[in-house]
Amino acid sequence: MSVDRTGIVEFVTAGISVIACTLLRESSNRILKIASQCGLLLYAIISSVFIFMLIAVGYPTAAVAIVLFVTGIINITFSTIDLCKLLFD
Repeated sequence: MSVDRTGIVEFVTAGISVIACTLLRESSNRILKIASQCGLLLYAIISSVFIFMLIAVGYPTAAVAIVLFVTGIINITFSTIDLCKLLFD
């Protein structure tokens, strides 16, 4: 009986790409900084979509739903603010 490891591979790939984008954000190359911040913003949007799907399908309690919703919105907001700082600096 084989074990399905596709979820683990996707999780590790997402983690490595987030770490790489975070490290590349400290680069001296401006284009590389902007590209890595765009990658982090994309990750924030994708993770927020999963959070909103969990709220819609999982029927969590009201407090948990509010915490998840606020966390998703704050994540997107901070990533967007950082990207705007890089673009207009």
